[in-house]
Amino acid sequence: MIKVITERHIKKGEEEKYVQLLRDAHPIAKQQPGYIVTDPCVSMEDPSVFLVAGNWEKLEDWQAWVNSEEGHKLYELIAPLLTGESKSTFYNIIPLYET
Repeated sequence: MIKVITERHIKKGEEEKYVQLLRDAHPIAKQQPGYIVTDPCVSMEDPSVFLVAGNWEKLEDWQAWVNSEEGHKLYELIAPLLTGESKSTFYNIIPLYET
């Protein structure tokens, strides 16, 4: 299992629009193979900084989502709200307990 953390800096005044785009995209992302969960976060110090932390079965599942038609459409809607490039970092999840 992996965690993808994407950091985005949103233009001032566009934060609510960005959050609504995340809400609209969530039901679509949930249908993607390998999707587990997404936790969007906003900085307590700077409300224009957002992290989207998503768990996926494997990196290829996340890449398939990003490269899908739906993923491209979402990015086209998000891109005008950004002050710079999104940055994604990838982590292997270390299980702390047995299921």
